[in-house]
Amino acid sequence: MSSAYGAFMTSNYSSKFTLLFFGILLGCGFGAAIGFGVKAILFQKPDGAVYETPEDLRAAISQRDSRDVSPEGVSLRSIIRPNLSNSILYELQPSLDVRFKNAQVHINEAGYRGALVPVEKSSDTFRIILLGDSFAFGWGVEDDETFAFHLQKILNERFQGDSKVEVINFGEPGYSTFQQVALFEEKGMAYHPDAVLVYFVDNDFGMPFFIRRFDDPKSMILSKQVRSHAKEVSGNHEAEENVRGLYRNMDPNQSLNHLSGILRKSDARLYLTINPRKNWQVDRTSLHVIDLEPPVLTLIPLRERFVNIVKERGIDRKKLILSRKDTHPSPIMHILLAELLADSMEPDIRKKMSKPTL
Repeated sequence: MSSAYGAFMTSNYSSKFTLLFFGILLGCGFGAAIGFGVKAILFQKPDGAVYETPEDLRAAISQRDSRDVSPEGVSLRSIIRPNLSNSILYELQPSLDVRFKNAQVHINEAGYRGALVPVEKSSDTFRIILLGDSFAFGWGVEDDETFAFHLQKILNERFQGDSKVEVINFGEPGYSTFQQVALFEEKGMAYHPDAVLVYFVDNDFGMPFFIRRFDDPKSMILSKQVRSHAKEVSGNHEAEENVRGLYRNMDPNQSLNHLSGILRKSDARLYLTINPRKNWQVDRTSLHVIDLEPPVLTLIPLRERFVNIVKERGIDRKKLILSRKDTHPSPIMHILLAELLADSMEPDIRKKMSKPTL
């Protein structure tokens, strides 16, 4: 296995922190266990201090300086704006057409990448909303090179006008699963999708870079100190509940189960696919929501088919990533993902679209 290919297929926990170091206050009645803190190149204060409040971070997101323009284009901070929800914190800036990471990025008036889709859906349309992080967003590739774009194109070619398929790309750089679900609740539900596809990357299991102390919400610690700090507060019942609350709310299983419950009310289907890295089964095992009975989602496995198609077509594995320094999917990789996802979703779409409307 080439080093570049291995690097892509084992995206590490630090990659998302490179985009944004942040904590999310979930506000779910478990105390202020999860705190806000940012210490990154994008939002770093001159003195290296940490942003300790949502307001402080939102102000930083809105600022601009010399770091926001480079030969690759504008910075990530230049294409996002604050979101008032403490479960979301930031979102893509609507109505942008900019150069970002060596690719032209168009963000429409509604605040997602790609062509604007009317909120109202026609009866002959099957609508898919894609949730994910920078992989789904299409980091480093053009608008018409993302797997969301290709998935829509491939499915419409296969249906040949019998039905129309729309894929709305709600991918947001740096997001974790709980943010994706919160964004869907805030914006995506209005589009009444027939299906929601979650593209899961292993760093979605990661914690915020900073969290609030379990025994003193006014103070903050590094997330890597969680285990030792949890031992320190043993015996403090309120602090122990904050520890349990932290793990419950950061668990993507809870977010996915919650999303499934939302979609069941509208007869929409939830699909989950896992980034086809070599050790994808590690992620699969940890996502026990997949095994719930009755099923709450449909898993689309990619790894085996992905490896086969790369081998069959003689694709140089180094060409599956943007570069040795940036292991986000390349345009070729996006096409492969779209083909595999289309193969898996097409039968269900045909079945649903063949049913007479009442």
